[in-house]
Amino acid sequence: MKTENFKVTTMNKPFKIPLQSEVIVYIKEKKSSWPQKFVDYYAEKFWNFYQSNGWKVSGRAAMKNWQAAFTANWQNLKFKEDIDFFNKCIQQEPTIPKTTRQNAFLNTCLSDHLKHWDKIQEKQYADIYDFMKENQMIKMTDQEKKDAKNFCNGDVIKGKALAVKSIFNRMINNNENFR
Repeated sequence: MKTENFKVTTMNKPFKIPLQSEVIVYIKEKKSSWPQKFVDYYAEKFWNFYQSNGWKVSGRAAMKNWQAAFTANWQNLKFKEDIDFFNKCIQQEPTIPKTTRQNAFLNTCLSDHLKHWDKIQEKQYADIYDFMKENQMIKMTDQEKKDAKNFCNGDVIKGKALAVKSIFNRMINNNENFR
């Protein structure tokens, strides 16, 4: 009887610390029924918890996948203060206009850009562009449009990323935010 040896290989990508805006997007995808105000709060709590312990699981092992950590340990509310805040947000949610939630998300993205511009990938910026376009929030000067078209050379993701970077940089230079 002949036995075959199978070699199992995995492609381990190095762990990349997520931006708070990435955590917000992920939680909203996983928990679409959660109020945006609670998602923002809970994403910040999740991010701060792991940031403070060096992105370790159980305080010892280096984290390999933050999405799996959220799914395993955070998607079910355990603490009274979280449950109470969640219930308070549910009661308040209908009174929060959609534009206010959109602006809060984009201001978080703007803040991430200001702090971590060198760590944000072009695909993330392109996703922000798509969000802004879907919600009719793209406001570019003619020069910004021209620069994006010239620079991207047919690469759509690169063009979208440049457009968002240009908008964010202009807003930062003018001390603006989304209102």
